[in-house]
Amino acid sequence: MLFFSCKKDQTEIPDTKQVAEQNPSITTSSVRILPLTYKLDGNFTFDQTFKDQTGQLADGIPTSRFYSFTTDRKGNLKHAIYLDSTYGVKIKSVPEQTYTSMSVWIKPAHTWHWGLSYIAAPSGYGPVMNNISDLLTCGVVTSTTIPGVETAYLSNTSWHHLVGTYDGVTVRSYMDGVLRGTNNTPDFIPTSLSDYFIGCNPGYAPWKGAIDDLRFYSRTLSASDVTALYNL
Repeated sequence: MLFFSCKKDQTEIPDTKQVAEQNPSITTSSVRILPLTYKLDGNFTFDQTFKDQTGQLADGIPTSRFYSFTTDRKGNLKHAIYLDSTYGVKIKSVPEQTYTSMSVWIKPAHTWHWGLSYIAAPSGYGPVMNNISDLLTCGVVTSTTIPGVETAYLSNTSWHHLVGTYDGVTVRSYMDGVLRGTNNTPDFIPTSLSDYFIGCNPGYAPWKGAIDDLRFYSRTLSASDVTALYNL
């Protein structure tokens, strides 16, 4: 499905080769698409709700009834979820395939997390982000391994934008719109559904902080896509 827009700041001509490789049934020459909604499988804005704004996924499920919302990166009250390290959010049946990306905004409660704290992790295959000590890392669970790359060291508790992508060959990790690392691991992700654990992965140290605008894509975001997401 192609999405169109009359807004100048939201339209661009996609990379034809990338679109054709990831979608053999689509040929593009001059078609304009909305890259930030194209193959967007789920978008959780946490604006006093756990609903997926695309309507494709089930509502997120808080693991405790004592959850709270907080101010988002733009100053809007109760437009981000705050995790106090005792609960998280479970998102069921997120579709996964080899071409995949995950994007999220985070505001850590502190710069140091004891143990391995998962910000977002799948029950099966797919992108994963974690925080251990003061290091943010990004990876992807494939058929045989969990390749990961360094994202960045946390030096403050401000809002940060994280993106992880995979194209069947390379894992790429971005922080605040900048490519922070790559890891070449040729492999594949079986077409599957993964439950996602946000902030509290069973068996691991819980994460503490705020999370906003969590997005799942069944395509590999380009560097320009990441920049556009960061500037939203």
